[in-house]
Amino acid sequence: MPCDHFGDGDPRNGWRLPGPWMIAAFDGGDCSRGGHDLEEGMQIRADGDGGWECRDCVVFDGEPDDGERLQPLHE
Repeated sequence: MPCDHFGDGDPRNGWRLPGPWMIAAFDGGDCSRGGHDLEEGMQIRADGDGGWECRDCVVFDGEPDDGERLQPLHE
């Protein structure tokens, strides 16, 4: 989602950034990055474009976003 905290006219206000990680509260939808079925209990976050992505797809698609390798949460 775009932010607006940089001040009027700043181009950074248009950045679409992913949200914080959270635990999915219910089943439904597909990961926007890898296509996995999203299930209750998985770590997910908003992708910044109206969808959701799971931790496995973010971590294993190149470099981990938090600087350390995580174990898969689902197969």
